[in-house]
Amino acid sequence: MRIWIELRSQLAKSLPVQASNSIVHLSLESPAVNAQPFAALMIDLEGRVRLTLTVCLLLLVTVLLLRLLLPLLLVGGLVSLGYGLWRRTDRTRRQRQIALNQVFYTLLQAQQGRISVLDFAMQAQLSGPQARTYLDAQARAFSAQFEPTPQGDILYIFSLGQLSYLKS
Repeated sequence: MRIWIELRSQLAKSLPVQASNSIVHLSLESPAVNAQPFAALMIDLEGRVRLTLTVCLLLLVTVLLLRLLLPLLLVGGLVSLGYGLWRRTDRTRRQRQIALNQVFYTLLQAQQGRISVLDFAMQAQLSGPQARTYLDAQARAFSAQFEPTPQGDILYIFSLGQLSYLKS
């Protein structure tokens, strides 16, 4: 209401107008009155209001979309990160297993199927318990025999005929 009254008073000062109680009538009959600046001012004001409303609406939509999509983006990012880490770990584990198998088969051929935990640990660069665990798993898989040595070590004895068809 206050803005409308100020607008009426500014118009009354700058333009020849006829005012009644509630309506301002512009008199466009006088050659001294130019209504175009007022119309340009209103168009400019209307354009600014539309632009401001559009920007506010876009900001509101952006905030709402972020609030809705941010949890999904975070979950998706965490899932893809976890999957990438799992793949890298799995690939590393498989490469390590292939390397251990190559050392195992090479050592078995060089020692005619007789291998000790110490020999395998040195060749594969493993700790004693890791080497024993690996050799125990291979002994179960290939039905190996065991033979104690005079030094107290255990020799795993594998049948090379059984290993030859598995390696190829």
